[in-house]
Amino acid sequence: MGKGQKRTFEALLERVRLLLPLVRGWNPDCIVGVNAGGMLLASVLSGILEKEVRALGLSTEPPEVLWESVGDLSGKRVVAVVRSFASEKEREFLERFLKGRGALSVLTMVMVGKGGDYSCFPELDGDELFSWEEECDLINS
Repeated sequence: MGKGQKRTFEALLERVRLLLPLVRGWNPDCIVGVNAGGMLLASVLSGILEKEVRALGLSTEPPEVLWESVGDLSGKRVVAVVRSFASEKEREFLERFLKGRGALSVLTMVMVGKGGDYSCFPELDGDELFSWEEECDLINS
């Protein structure tokens, strides 16, 4: 996305369409949405792939589980979806947690940045906001 282009939900869906064959080819058993940003993208993927979604709340510094409804992941291929990773340490923590719940393998997908196996917007910094996030930020301030 070049300068001046809107960071909209439609732009996100277009990027998901581009990554979809890669994720589909990996053949996940379930999707874990991490925090609000991850749940948004996890819901989109779930609707397309028809896979169950589980949820996880994660703090960034230090990485720790705040709440979860992940359950038993024994033998499952899991797509873990986050808005962005604050650090490699956070990504490693998430993968260890999911494998500790029995996940056979974990693929990480981020909405923004270069921290995951797949990224919708690798050219953006993890702190850059989308139009709907900017609107929420205005409401919350």
